[in-house]
Amino acid sequence: MKISHYFAILKKSINIYFPFLFRDILMLHVDICSVCNLKCVHCQVWKNKEKLQISFSALKNLIDQACSCGLRFLAISGGEPFMHKDLFMFIAYAKKKGLFVSITTNGTLLNEERVKKLRKLKVDAILISLDAVGGKHDEMRGQKGVYEKVVRGASFLSKYKVPFYLDPCVTEDNFEIIPDLISEVGKLNAKNIFLYPFYINTHNIGAISLRKYKSIRGPKFKKSNLKKLVGIINSLKNNKKIDCVVKACLNKFPKYFSGKDIDLKEFPCYAPLFDAVVSFNGDIYPCWASDMKMGNIYENNFSTLWRSKKYNTLRKRFRKAKHCPLTKYNCFCLTHREISARIDPLFMLKTCVFKKKRGL
Repeated sequence: MKISHYFAILKKSINIYFPFLFRDILMLHVDICSVCNLKCVHCQVWKNKEKLQISFSALKNLIDQACSCGLRFLAISGGEPFMHKDLFMFIAYAKKKGLFVSITTNGTLLNEERVKKLRKLKVDAILISLDAVGGKHDEMRGQKGVYEKVVRGASFLSKYKVPFYLDPCVTEDNFEIIPDLISEVGKLNAKNIFLYPFYINTHNIGAISLRKYKSIRGPKFKKSNLKKLVGIINSLKNNKKIDCVVKACLNKFPKYFSGKDIDLKEFPCYAPLFDAVVSFNGDIYPCWASDMKMGNIYENNFSTLWRSKKYNTLRKRFRKAKHCPLTKYNCFCLTHREISARIDPLFMLKTCVFKKKRGL
């Protein structure tokens, strides 16, 4: 990362405790398209009949407007972003603006030619959604041969020194192989692993998958599986491959998967303070898990919206809340919780310094 990226993080860390200072946006997540080449069991994006994608001109305008608000980090996802015809033009423009660029992908389209382009453009991070190993991953992704394609794509990333991370979605179908997924970090030569629990993303997957959860507030494990999950997490306490924040997140999994809320005092989230999410139809949301539409990139100027009374009112409401006011479902979205933890100096001291000194 550049010095400007670290400085932006420092400003946002100060902003947590002094909300009247540095009202810049730190990060922007953009779902650039709704098309995908897989049929993942825990995702419904591929069922969308409308194949939507944000045009390059719209993406360019969005970046210009967000950069005027201090944007430093851009996270690109989909659908499958490598199915967007202008992806590399978008990356090139974002890098020209000095942004840290990450791309979340299923990894199946990472051939040697594309990886060479990623290297040339100096993409900062690739996040591969690897949910299991071998045939189990194929089963979860709805297609045979997916795992082999991911391994091949990872080998190209390693060969051309493009930094990449494993980004599995933890569900009741794959939680027992979390240790195997951690082992894959070394085998594939990935930088690290991010383990995030499945959560209900209302503005992307819609009512199709929500029917499954109509009687509860979120995903819920069987009691027997919760006990197994606790045992697995306990076995990873001394694993040096996992950093302290990821371990802190893992410790909350049993509570979350028992159907209970992880409140904002227990584990921080500052999503409306530093981030925004743009869906593939241009709608703008304060976070992944929320269906609270703030505007649309085709109808609103992003910089005006970010500094608007509507957004500031939401931030004030969010600061006072114990439970997330952005969604009616239990939320432990690590896209925002983990980043929030890392920019919160007091949380980092408590979790990564004092606990380490006490030998926990």
